[in-house]
Amino acid sequence: MKGQIVNLNRERWLALADLAMRPGVDAAEPADVLGRMAGAMQSATPSSSEPYAMATCLAFRWGCQAFAFAAPLDRQDLVAALQALAKAVRNLFVSNDPGPAAVSMPAPGETFDADEVHAWQRRADLAG
Repeated sequence: MKGQIVNLNRERWLALADLAMRPGVDAAEPADVLGRMAGAMQSATPSSSEPYAMATCLAFRWGCQAFAFAAPLDRQDLVAALQALAKAVRNLFVSNDPGPAAVSMPAPGETFDADEVHAWQRRADLAG
């Protein structure tokens, strides 16, 4: 990691999302760990200038804590909602930037079927 800047806030959110996405998160021990990790995330919020990011992260954090405090049978019903929020948080922090190598690559062109005639190809002077 020489010369690489690490955003600890980003890493903490991704670790929490990864834990929520694990199978068997509704068991007692992983749910307790998830609740403790979410409780420690009070200061790890994204910029308040991005309302969607702020609301998504806070909803996920509170969802993790509610999940940890829920009865074991209720956790099974909450897993899908928790994992949907975890995916939303991952999408906030995972970069979809193609990188510098993609700049030099040619973009794929549109393919045409040679037999297909489009409206823009018809000649009006030939009653086409």
